[in-house]
Amino acid sequence: MPPEPRGGLPGPVVALLGLILAGCTEPASRLRIESHRAGEAPVVLSENFERCYYGRDARGNVEIVLRSARPSTLDVDAELVQLVWARTFWRPVPGTTYAERTQTNATIGYALLDAGRGISYEGAGFVFFSEQPDGRIKGQIETATLAPGRASGDAPELFGQCLVSGDFIAERSEGEVKAALSELRRSLGRPPRYRPGDPLRELR
Repeated sequence: MPPEPRGGLPGPVVALLGLILAGCTEPASRLRIESHRAGEAPVVLSENFERCYYGRDARGNVEIVLRSARPSTLDVDAELVQLVWARTFWRPVPGTTYAERTQTNATIGYALLDAGRGISYEGAGFVFFSEQPDGRIKGQIETATLAPGRASGDAPELFGQCLVSGDFIAERSEGEVKAALSELRRSLGRPPRYRPGDPLRELR
């Protein structure tokens, strides 16, 4: 169910939020987004992702991308694309690695791209996953704290600072990971330099 319209948001933004939440299926990859706009009560949203892939870079770090697309309300020839990406720098192994939910082991971002405009929310969080017999990985984004990052066009700022969490199952495909990250760079430019441990503002 779409969130209740908020007084501070114009009609097109409320419509966009409703489109983000369209669909009620239960896929393998589903994320929860908790919005914290200044001066407003938190709002919890959820999104299903039809495509989820992972790959490994030359250093063995794991990159994960989740992608969802549906027709844009702004342009009949365009799509509203949602992308989530995570790059892990170490992986907790049960029984051998001490890890708490408050720790971070990944840079994480969430972007909405729609008809030539887009906005990203970027930061860090904790990602846990395990390899499956069929070659996929199954895991969770347990905690991620994100803040508004890159933007293009006249994209509205929707969420303020936000918390992201949820479950995913990803197939291995370095090609799909590269394609998704290239799509992101084409729309929003290169990402800022960031590594886990860099300070983030706390949510109020």
